[in-house]
Amino acid sequence: MALPFIAGLIIGGGAVYAYNNRDELKKQVKAKSKDLKAGLKKGEEAFGKVSASIKTGAKNLTNSLKSAVSTTQSTKSAKSKTSSNAKAQKSTESKTATLSLESK
Repeated sequence: MALPFIAGLIIGGGAVYAYNNRDELKKQVKAKSKDLKAGLKKGEEAFGKVSASIKTGAKNLTNSLKSAVSTTQSTKSAKSKTSSNAKAQKSTESKTATLSLESK
C-alpha cells in the first residue's frame, strides 16, 4: 500500500530537482542533441551505402535467377521435343511393322 506513496515522492523529488537545475539540464540536452544529430547523419550515410549495395546484389540475383530459369526451360523444351520425336518415330515403326506383317 505504501508503494504509490513512495513512487509519488520519488517522482516529485525528481521534478523539483529538474526545475531547480533547468539551465544546466538545457545545456546538457543541447550538447547531447548535437551528438545525436551527428550520429544520425553518420547512420544515414552508412545506410545509403548499404542500401545501394543491397540493391545491386538484388539486381544481380534476379538476373542470375532469370537466366537459370530460361536455361532450364530451354533444356526442358529441347528434351520434350526429342522425346516426342522419338515417340512418333517408334509409333511409325510399329505401324509399319504391323502393316508389313498383315500384308505377308
